[in-house]
Amino acid sequence: MSFYLKPPRGLVNLHTFQDCVEQRLKCYENIFHGNEEKISSLVYLVEDSPLDRTGHYLFRLLSYFNTSFRYVFLENEKKLLLLRLNCYHLEDVKYFLKRTLKHSRECLNEKSIHETVKHIYSLLVYLCSCMLRRDYLNHVFMDDHSDSDCERFQLKVPFHLCASLLFHREVNLNRGYVVIKCLEWKKLLVSVFETFLRTAIKEMRYSRNVQLVASDDRIKNVFKVIENRWRKTESCGEGSSNGIRFNVSNIDAESIIFPLCMLNLYKVLQRTNRLSHNERFDFSLFMKGIGISLSDAVRFWENAYSKQHSACSKCSHDWKNNEKRYIYGIRHLYGLEGSRKDYKVRSCNYFQEKTLSAMEDGGCPFRHFDDDNLRRILKNLLPNKEDEVEVMIYERKEHPGLSCKLFQENVFQIVTNSTTEVACDTNFNDPVQYYLSLKRLICKQ
Repeated sequence: MSFYLKPPRGLVNLHTFQDCVEQRLKCYENIFHGNEEKISSLVYLVEDSPLDRTGHYLFRLLSYFNTSFRYVFLENEKKLLLLRLNCYHLEDVKYFLKRTLKHSRECLNEKSIHETVKHIYSLLVYLCSCMLRRDYLNHVFMDDHSDSDCERFQLKVPFHLCASLLFHREVNLNRGYVVIKCLEWKKLLVSVFETFLRTAIKEMRYSRNVQLVASDDRIKNVFKVIENRWRKTESCGEGSSNGIRFNVSNIDAESIIFPLCMLNLYKVLQRTNRLSHNERFDFSLFMKGIGISLSDAVRFWENAYSKQHSACSKCSHDWKNNEKRYIYGIRHLYGLEGSRKDYKVRSCNYFQEKTLSAMEDGGCPFRHFDDDNLRRILKNLLPNKEDEVEVMIYERKEHPGLSCKLFQENVFQIVTNSTTEVACDTNFNDPVQYYLSLKRLICKQ
């Protein structure tokens, strides 16, 4: 019963309950690190066992309260289902489909079923009935499919019940229905499973038992274990610059030592609660580079994009309606999605040479700001340093990098309340190097 349509029954001892959590976390970690072969040794992950369902439903409950963990939960449960489907032989598939068909029908007969979930149960009844036909199973498992585009057996599914396939443009759309080829049955089941989980999580708001269970101190403690354990797991794969960890709750105080280009983006974000796509991309990579963890980055952007955008903001999207896209984008920048490329912040030369449109706030302030605007900003950031500000404005016309270096030196003097000049070897080629070099100098004082 990989679809987890029905909750577990019976009593579970507390120590067994904790073991369920530990082993499911190990499962997630093995999936995260690509060690899928180790999952088979986890006894509490035996498919269709009460302990397997116990772990799944507990993690589903946490994902309802924690939107950052929800994406982790959905992605890992999808991958776990796909791993199981890939290991199935013909008889295993028959058993899986029959169990899913049986439980779907039982769920449809429940009186308290909500209409949104009812559509998914009805779809599962239809899919399992079609796939259990002998000619379908023989064709999928027995025939030699030299042509990956074989269309002998097709399934038509309403597009809104397998939206992830459309999102990745893996299937064709015909009059509101997604056309599934015979060899794409695994993709279809995984996509429908994701739709079911998302819907089931949303439906938790109508259940009184959800708040009651979550208020139990034992459950709260288990939630903390899951969140802390997974945060450590993700931090191992983020590639934070030079091993430095940055607490995002201190970002406002730390922003004083940001390079002016990133400080400008941060101020725009504070003022409008939004950044345009390119600026959000650059600031996210800067955050990653200075050591902000993935989970903290998700919370940071969720907090900003959950607020009402200002009238002058360049973006009107919000977190509620675009959560999945934003979390995927953040995870992609951290090398956990897509090509898993280790993205780095762009160079100072890129920001200096960038041609800005009227709708952009990025670029290098020492290159793109006019004199009056730059003078006003620098005087505000560097009080009682009018002469130094004028030197920066003069030098920036030919050497914006030198002006930025002078800015760094003056920030250092203000933060440390000293007249000591920054050492000559503190060169930087990108905003992250600027921040890290200045941070190290300040820590030495």
